[in-house]
Amino acid sequence: MTGTSDSDALEVVLDTNVLVSALLTPDGTCAAVIDAVIDGRLLPLVSPEILDEYREVLVRARFGSDQEQVENLIVLLLEVGHSIISGADPRAA
Repeated sequence: MTGTSDSDALEVVLDTNVLVSALLTPDGTCAAVIDAVIDGRLLPLVSPEILDEYREVLVRARFGSDQEQVENLIVLLLEVGHSIISGADPRAA
């Protein structure tokens, strides 16, 4: 991760709609959220359930995202994100 350290990054759970919009509009506001993840300003919190939802929704035909594009995004979130257990408070760790 580039930019700030993990401790400086804002922990976030990215709404699936933000990822859909980022893929549909690469120059839009939601794509800037992905840029903030890449730059280390945002630290995505991910769980297997969250990642499954991302995959399920993002590959829907109406969004026009191909499987490779979706998997690249998932890999990014796994590489820079913080894994959590669903239902657990991440601050309790």
